[in-house]
Amino acid sequence: MKFDLVKKDYQREIYQSSFNWKTIPLIAQVSMQYHTFLRFWDVEYLILYGDNYSYGTPDINRKSDITGRNGRKTARAFAKRYMEEAVPNDVEKLGGFYQNQIQILKSKVK
Repeated sequence: MKFDLVKKDYQREIYQSSFNWKTIPLIAQVSMQYHTFLRFWDVEYLILYGDNYSYGTPDINRKSDITGRNGRKTARAFAKRYMEEAVPNDVEKLGGFYQNQIQILKSKVK
């Protein structure tokens, strides 16, 4: 999947890729966020679905508490790895509840 940078500022970077899973349009999102009060980076990979992609699944991959002088570089390395390894079938790694919620979306989209 090809990810595009959709937001970047001093505190976060968000990358997204549109794809179809069983003919259902979804968005894969990889984001990096710096927590200024706690002083660490988080990286997460999840799937967005629903009306205007307003719902998100639990993280498929996540790395937390990235600290140190090169924290942003380390977080970006994890984000790049998640984007390189992302495939549409990652939806099947989710629990049955979320797969059913996405299937319900398919019945509404027709």
